[in-house]
Amino acid sequence: MKQSLVQEARKRVKLASQILRPHIRPDRPASFHVWLDLPSDAAQRVAARALQRGVITTPPSALLVEPSLISAPRISIGVPEHVEDLEWALRQMAASLEVGKEADMAII
Repeated sequence: MKQSLVQEARKRVKLASQILRPHIRPDRPASFHVWLDLPSDAAQRVAARALQRGVITTPPSALLVEPSLISAPRISIGVPEHVEDLEWALRQMAASLEVGKEADMAII
């Protein structure tokens, strides 16, 4: 990867980590994808709520051959051309996560 791409990837992972903390899995500091660390049932609901807010994620089930390995939605942080658009999408994801907490608490 060219140095400028590595720097851009690191900047985007840092932004995602700041906005989606503690739900993000920052296992690759220079990647154009991040994963949310959620139980599989919550991951599907969060991906659906994000879609309602205009943010498309790759659902956990889309990338796996073995359904028992479903773990988290993947967010392609390299897709938005502008960092401002990425920040908006990440904030929508954060809001989708917060709605999940409220909905889960309402069930209790």
